[in-house]
Amino acid sequence: MNNYVIRVYRKDPANTNSVTGIIENTMTLQQKSFRDLAGLQAAIEDFIGTDTFDHAGTAQIDMYGFEEAVANG
Repeated sequence: MNNYVIRVYRKDPANTNSVTGIIENTMTLQQKSFRDLAGLQAAIEDFIGTDTFDHAGTAQIDMYGFEEAVANG
């Protein structure tokens, strides 16, 4: 599983499609910039397309503490 951090630096309140920022793959530290929502989507698709993890498998990766959190409400 890969994790990504999205940093939005600017947005235009008059145009909700206008956002500027960077998306970073936390495993490889590779970054891609974007200037609008379409650019953000393209960057995410590019990262996912180069992800080597097999997401088609049926096994679920356990999250540390998840079962305890569910049991304790």
